[in-house]
Amino acid sequence: MLDLDKKVYNSEYQVNKETTLHRLDINPLTDLTVVNNDDLVGYLTVCPVDDDTYKGIIEHSVTEEEIEQHTLPYDKRGFYNLYLSSIVIDKEKYPYYSGKYLFAFLEKHLHKLRKQGFFVNKILAFAVSIAGRKTLIRFGFKEIKNNVFEFSCIKQGIYFIKRNFKLPKVISTILNEQKFIFKRGFV
Repeated sequence: MLDLDKKVYNSEYQVNKETTLHRLDINPLTDLTVVNNDDLVGYLTVCPVDDDTYKGIIEHSVTEEEIEQHTLPYDKRGFYNLYLSSIVIDKEKYPYYSGKYLFAFLEKHLHKLRKQGFFVNKILAFAVSIAGRKTLIRFGFKEIKNNVFEFSCIKQGIYFIKRNFKLPKVISTILNEQKFIFKRGFV
């Protein structure tokens, strides 16, 4: 994931390996990865954060490293606010892969959390590129401050994708990782 980050993000948005491993130790349910034959296609990272960190993201007063260091575990049933820190696809290798897949995967993840008693109130995201901005708007996020977007699951539900969208067949599930069969032109 860190190698893919280097391809996509400027250095100011990259997080070091130790911080990422620390976040995963606190909450292993933050990264949703898509793999094709052991090759990382893309991933999406959603971190539950406390109210102070959430407000800090809105005010641009916390760094990516600080956000990851304040990731909460899913240890108490109830409502959580999430920070959508990454939506990354390796477009060099998988130019036909759409962000729809990652958002569909996020929907499934939110349903699983809900079944376990972990409800999502709001999802916050920071757009660092024009493509990121367009993606967030496309999936129903509203800009609440300069390049800061919010999705209210309480008001909007947890569906980002129109119901007629079909995912490729899942051939394997390992923890939070799913392997998909891809066909060129499928998207």
